[in-house]
Amino acid sequence: MMMFLLATDPLESTMPNPRRPHNTTFRGRARTHSGGRGAPDSVKNLLQRTSSLGRIGVQAARQEGLREWLLEQLPAELGARITGVAAHADELVILAASAAWGVRLRYATVELREVLMRDHPELGRITVRVAPHAD
Repeated sequence: MMMFLLATDPLESTMPNPRRPHNTTFRGRARTHSGGRGAPDSVKNLLQRTSSLGRIGVQAARQEGLREWLLEQLPAELGARITGVAAHADELVILAASAAWGVRLRYATVELREVLMRDHPELGRITVRVAPHAD
């Protein structure tokens, strides 16, 4: 004779219950870096510790630094027409507001090459592309 046991208590069941979380070690508490002890981590600490988000923060800071450097090198009239700056491998990419401003920026960057190599030796090329402001 075969006997079947029916579990009437959901905690005794071997099947996962989608209504309750599988990890119940952090009930009612904020998860922290120290395993639940102490104050929760700050967003800054989480961003630094998380590899992909940390890399995005580093890239954003680098792009902002390059933009500030570029604005110092160019006349204010040209600097106002730059919509973005990025570094890809060994290339400095400058985004211009229109094709006409892109041509003017290309002519201005010819003189910037020496200064770029001195201040940022990891960047060997300058490319200007058109990317209008998003309104």
